[in-house]
Amino acid sequence: MHRRKENEVGLLGTFPIQTLLVVLVLVKGTGKTQAGGVSNALQDWELPNSAIATRFDATRNSTGITNGACTLLEERLG
Repeated sequence: MHRRKENEVGLLGTFPIQTLLVVLVLVKGTGKTQAGGVSNALQDWELPNSAIATRFDATRNSTGITNGACTLLEERLG
């Protein structure tokens, strides 16, 4: 049986209290899909300019200087 690998990314917000906004289930765990998913979720919640911190795991897909989720998300959000 072939099992599909999925990656989950949680998005937390702090309004007056910390709130889990969404858990994204990504079929591909590339930096591009992680950054795109988080960026889209921030836009859905009308918070694209409110992000002050991110936290991803320490894999190259998340922290790579060229194609890592952190770098790509920063480029998308400005």
